[in-house]
Amino acid sequence: SLGQRIAAEGIDVWNPSFDVTPAALLAGVITEHGVIEKDVRGVFPVGEFVAKVKGGEVVQSALSGPPGFIALNCETVLDYAASKESVANVLGGAATRSAWTAKEIGDGNINFVYIITGASPDKSVIL
Repeated sequence: SLGQRIAAEGIDVWNPSFDVTPAALLAGVITEHGVIEKDVRGVFPVGEFVAKVKGGEVVQSALSGPPGFIALNCETVLDYAASKESVANVLGGAATRSAWTAKEIGDGNINFVYIITGASPDKSVIL
């Protein structure tokens, strides 16, 4: 049905057909210029790939957001949890932060969801 309307007339929605799949389940990203494969860190070097295709340099841009914005990943989410006393207490206290682990579980949307396990494996939170 390429090029054929499938939404009712008057509906202004663009909804491409894709699912948000956790990166851990992907081996490569296929583009019209080739495949982006994970590097030794398990990261897709998208910026490097684009720079190579365009014959330029990698441009690093800082993440930005409103005041207090924190870009969360499996490391920064631990720091964030440690900064919230009520959360840290459930995990064994901020002093045990170095023993905590985080796993990104995704919720099927573009939201990030993490399971944080404290120093004791029976103590965890979902953030």
